Amino acid sequence: MLSASEIRQDLLDSSSRPNNYCLQPSSLLWKINQVVPYFIGSTFFFIGSIYYLPSMADYEISAVLFTIGSVAFLYADVNEWWVNRAGCECDCDKYYRISYDSQEAARNMESEDTMLDSYQRTENELNYALSAFGSLLYLVGSILQIPESNTPTEGGGMYFFGSIIITFSQTWKIYRAGCIDAMDRHKNSFHINNVFTNKATFFIEFNGGLGGFAYFIGCLLYLPGIDEEDQGAIWFVLGAAFFILSAIFLAYHHFGITENEYSHS
Repeated sequence: MLSASEIRQDLLDSSSRPNNYCLQPSSLLWKINQVVPYFIGSTFFFIGSIYYLPSMADYEISAVLFTIGSVAFLYADVNEWWVNRAGCECDCDKYYRISYDSQEAARNMESEDTMLDSYQRTENELNYALSAFGSLLYLVGSILQIPESNTPTEGGGMYFFGSIIITFSQTWKIYRAGCIDAMDRHKNSFHINNVFTNKATFFIEFNGGLGGFAYFIGCLLYLPGIDEEDQGAIWFVLGAAFFILSAIFLAYHHFGITENEYSHS
């Protein structure tokens, strides 16, 4: 594995870098590649949740809509993980590590090539990988909910655990944002004011977390022994509405804020 100093030297040597080695996070294509799938996923989840309401109950249509929405969510999360994977110490592609270093140099990192430095660089990837795993569980759960599968209980379980993971992942993102001081990157203790440095980013993660939490509550209400399915359906619709709000703030973050604000995201 290359040392940080060797990677730095490769970065200086432009001839060693391949052309178009990754989508640039500031490019229009990269932004569209994030926003559009998230909007598709949240919209299909919202419509699918409506089909859980007693007056419109159609679990077959709902399962199909959830499956399409889950594919979109998974694509968006994997795409985001792919960009953030650059900080992973196990990444064999040194050019993604170089890209990560060049974009994240302003953030607080420990001395290079130390164990804590490795953890800090890997933590970002793990956080986004967790979100992708939650979306994967949603996709599996959606497929299991298709009536022909005859596995509604197993599908509900996948939604239950997927919602827990998504809620935790979004909370972790907010906590990590609270540990970054935009005025002094060498301060890494949590402070509530840091969370609101970039309000758009906060509301992306906050609404995403509320969406996962609402689906978690909805799944609880569907458990045998509770059987509050009408209330559970309402929580599903509410959760999807939070996902849509998160998508709206994501679009604003990419297309509506200034470059100065974007640099602090």
